[in-house]
Amino acid sequence: SNVITFTSAHNFLNGESIRILSDDGHLPDGLTPNTLYFAITEGTGITTNTNIKVAKTLTDAQNNNPVTINEKGGVLKISSRVSDKVAGDLGHPVQYDSTNSQWYINVSSASTENNIYSTIVGLGSTGLGAATPRTFVNRKSDRRNANDTLYRARYVIPSSAGGAVARPPTDGFILQESNTGIGATDAEVQTYFGSGSITNVNQQRNFRFIADATWDGTNALITTELPHNLTDGASVELVNIKSGNNTTGTANTGFNRTYDVIGISSAKQFIVGLATDPGTFSSDTSSRNTSLPYYKKKRYNNTFYVYNHSEVVPYISGEQDGIYYVTLLNSSNSPTITPFTGEKFSQPVKELFPQTNRDNPVGDPKAAKCFASPSLIGDVVVNDVRDSITKETVDKYFRDSDVGVGITNIASTGTAHTITSVIDHGLNRVTSVSIVSGGAGYGSGSAGDLYNARLVSIGSSTTGKHATAKITFDSGGTITEVKIMDGGSAYGIGNTLAVVGVETTSGYSQAVVQVSNIYNNVGDSIRVLGISSESLQNYNDLYRITGVEIGEPTTVTVASATTITGISTAGIGFTDTQNAYFYLTGEALRISALDYTSSGGIATVTTSNRHGLKVNSKVRLTGADQA
Repeated sequence: SNVITFTSAHNFLNGESIRILSDDGHLPDGLTPNTLYFAITEGTGITTNTNIKVAKTLTDAQNNNPVTINEKGGVLKISSRVSDKVAGDLGHPVQYDSTNSQWYINVSSASTENNIYSTIVGLGSTGLGAATPRTFVNRKSDRRNANDTLYRARYVIPSSAGGAVARPPTDGFILQESNTGIGATDAEVQTYFGSGSITNVNQQRNFRFIADATWDGTNALITTELPHNLTDGASVELVNIKSGNNTTGTANTGFNRTYDVIGISSAKQFIVGLATDPGTFSSDTSSRNTSLPYYKKKRYNNTFYVYNHSEVVPYISGEQDGIYYVTLLNSSNSPTITPFTGEKFSQPVKELFPQTNRDNPVGDPKAAKCFASPSLIGDVVVNDVRDSITKETVDKYFRDSDVGVGITNIASTGTAHTITSVIDHGLNRVTSVSIVSGGAGYGSGSAGDLYNARLVSIGSSTTGKHATAKITFDSGGTITEVKIMDGGSAYGIGNTLAVVGVETTSGYSQAVVQVSNIYNNVGDSIRVLGISSESLQNYNDLYRITGVEIGEPTTVTVASATTITGISTAGIGFTDTQNAYFYLTGEALRISALDYTSSGGIATVTTSNRHGLKVNSKVRLTGADQA
């Protein structure tokens, strides 16, 4: 029938120019992205003010000659833009009155939205004379440099000597993480929770040690010493793992293979598919040398490349850091039809700079959604040319690098929100513990160290989760020192924990420690990104952490600066949060005083903690009593 039905009534005029947008860039067949169409609001098939058809020209709209379309595509939105029209066009606010031979402006009838009429009446002829002065409208212009409308990465090559460093960026090169997952020497490995200190910038680059590995008959569960920062689909190589069927840690056998990650269990556990029995994990993680088991991240889930770059400061070895700004794009857009689903194409470079929204200027546009056309293979379009393709790439890079934590739900009441994360969020982590009881029987009968000891709750007590530590013990196996390796999540000072998960011998008795310090994230700021629904875009914003409940490593309560429209007390659900995540932006600045002079337009803000700001830094003030 070619009829589009809205969820609520529209106010388009028959023949008014419109644009049709899709949330994922996929439009129904018959429609061309980022093209001007005309509304058909009457005639055959139009039964209510929630129906509309679209035409290619004004004449077609007036003759009820619609474009033939189908039901395919994403969630659609139809908008009418003043910038697509000239004065006098249907739908333009400026119209001509042929009776009075005057131009006039259509305004809202609501007094809260229209104070032009009331102001003129209030001033009257006494204030204005026989007529108002000549009236004109100035659009707000974007005076920024074009590059300042892009999201760019800051790329730094350190000048410090001590080994090979990265090269300056080159246009067209693929972005890939360093595969240096272990130290070059035993001495370098020892600097990691051991002895010695770092001597150059290349040391401890991407250390990714494995603490344990198990096999369930179908898949391997890999436990890492620190958060792995992997996502589903990432390619990893496991190296140096010794097991029952690979006692020497040989490559390409046992656990040691290259895999695609098929699941994430926690911040320190991931799952890969493995059909053959590797045997029981037998690597000695207490011998801190280059034989430790580790993993390499072979590739990102998406393909990122350098579109262009600019050199801010040239690199001079041993003398000067090289600083560059890099514009990144991704070539990860695949058609949805066979046999082309395995092909991947770049974002459209012609849409590199977001088109200025002249009706409602936006300083920071949303991330675009690119879509590989199924009708012309190789053609990639964006859902809205006013959105940013560089922001889309940066968002994808953050997700692939596991910057922040994925979100499964946000439940809200007013300005209070509870965010549920996919895995443990790492907030309110342990920084130090005191020994309550050193226990006995740790190790194999002589003094030494053990790594990756798990600190767990005792009995039914409620404590944080996932903290691990290095323990030092005497010849009787009594723990004499505990050093936190990973602080876990959702701990509270005073939590009492048992030390488990390491080698023990005869006479063993469990050691007990108590949390003496945590990194308290309450009051810090986070940013939420990636909420997909058009009606829930206001969720993509900054928040202040108000609470991290002890023992709840996947929930955090936050406060927004203003009430968000479209909130749900039950939660917005996984559909709208499947690509969403949040990350810490840093410590919130607590304001102790604010002095504002209206005549000068300058405010002086005094903070309780160090602000670390510089000239031209952008800040947002929230929480002030506006009454």
